[in-house]
Amino acid sequence: MGTWTITTTTPEDEAIAYAYQQSQRPMLGAPPTSAPPAAETEAEFFQRMVAQFTIAPMVTRHTEAKNTELVESLNTIPEANRPAAKTDIENVITTHGGTVPLHDTRYGWSASTAPPPRRQSVEVDATEANFQTLSKVFFDYQDGDGINQMAKLLALKIGTLIRIEDPGNAANFLQFSTTGTPVQRQGADGHVEISARFSQHGGSFAALDTHLMTCTFS
Repeated sequence: MGTWTITTTTPEDEAIAYAYQQSQRPMLGAPPTSAPPAAETEAEFFQRMVAQFTIAPMVTRHTEAKNTELVESLNTIPEANRPAAKTDIENVITTHGGTVPLHDTRYGWSASTAPPPRRQSVEVDATEANFQTLSKVFFDYQDGDGINQMAKLLALKIGTLIRIEDPGNAANFLQFSTTGTPVQRQGADGHVEISARFSQHGGSFAALDTHLMTCTFS
């Protein structure tokens, strides 16, 4: 952490003092019940302004430059080696505490509507006849291949489009979007509950209970 010295002129000192005083006034037009401005010293105010309007833009530009350099380095990997490199990179990200976005996996379909889902299964809170009323989806922490997907499922953003599809017949599918932040249930080896809204449904799920389904996230 660095310590920096800034030299100011008398007019600049007066401007800083004026800006600080204005920051301590209630906002013009704010209702009487609104919270007063946060109490801070003039030095704290100045530090906040410098961090917000001078340092933050520098950090943004520096981050963009580092990201550009990283992408340029990745682009030097021969096309034939990129799938293997992608796997290696994702493993490194996970090892160091990061989370790789979930794009596709496989889960067994569960016709049950009450959590918890069966091991390595996914289910929704509505029967097929009522898929349009579904409001939640439940994923076991392990996918159909026995891979722990808890961290990736918990990282799904609101508005993620999820499609559950029969790999043997693409006409059998259920599609919905997430409407809430994923919630971990029953601990690290439990399941993930996500609020959802119906989008589309096709074909029939009547014979698909326990069937391994393709799940995509976009």
